Amino acid sequence: MLRATHRVMEAQLPILNGNPRLMAAWRQGERYWRDRFGPTTIKQLYAHLRRCEIRGAISAASTLVRYVRGRLFIFPWKYRHEGVNYLRRLFGWRHNRDRKRVSAVVSR
Repeated sequence: MLRATHRVMEAQLPILNGNPRLMAAWRQGERYWRDRFGPTTIKQLYAHLRRCEIRGAISAASTLVRYVRGRLFIFPWKYRHEGVNYLRRLFGWRHNRDRKRVSAVVSR
């Protein structure tokens, strides 16, 4: 979706004719759609990885790198808990609070 929206936005550039107000509105629209579909693309990436669809995952990752650019580092921070929980389930890791406590006291 992000790629298609970007194509439509690019098609509008010749109509703007360098008008500063229209260019500012175009940039604002580009930021809006990037913020709107960036997290959706990240969710698609996770879905492809869960289903072991490497081609789809690579496509989603390349779309993120190409269109979201620097904002890519903001999205993972916002969704970091989902990512960490996914990795825990995938690799069978348990949270520290779920592990049994072992006493460090040794009796004599």
